[in-house]
Amino acid sequence: MAVPLTILIATHNVFKMREFHAMAEGYPVVFKSLTDADLNIDLDEKGSSFDENALYKARTVHALTQDMIVLADDSGLVIDALDGAPGIYSARFAGILATDHDRMEKVLHELKHETRRNAAFLCSIAVIFPSGEERLYHGEVKGTIAENLSGAAGFGYDPIFIPEGEMRTLAEFTEDEKNAVSHRGRALSAFFDDMGFIQRKGTRYGET
Repeated sequence: MAVPLTILIATHNVFKMREFHAMAEGYPVVFKSLTDADLNIDLDEKGSSFDENALYKARTVHALTQDMIVLADDSGLVIDALDGAPGIYSARFAGILATDHDRMEKVLHELKHETRRNAAFLCSIAVIFPSGEERLYHGEVKGTIAENLSGAAGFGYDPIFIPEGEMRTLAEFTEDEKNAVSHRGRALSAFFDDMGFIQRKGTRYGET
């Protein structure tokens, strides 16, 4: 068995880490969160694009842990009828203290009389190697905004997003189904392909 590569994910988000762990199954990688690494830092998103935010987070963490590969992602929901909103402000769309439910309700309210409901989830992944080399990877899943919340799985805007060609929201997908089509899954797959990783299904290289 190949020796797994340890990669530090620039997040404390347990839901995001659960997705990363699931998507890494069978690949020779072990993901660690900032919490796992005892790095108690907040990463404010100050950029004007998903790429800028992902790079900012990766660079901030890399400066503290230069002997590790660091991976950071930034993603969000882009809605045509809202001129691309919530976009990079997806996590703060209804205010800093708002819940996922609050944010989804705001989206549904703003689209209440709108027939054009095309949207997309976008993800940028920034990876910085110990040498300082930086790489960017992207993922996208197109779809539409549902008229009501549906489903209990996933997180974020999943209960109101219907992927193209589907009748279900992402929150009605199984974990494996979602990871196969999600924006984050596609960006991560691009990274794995670039690294030449081969998936060995049924193999777990470890997780925390």
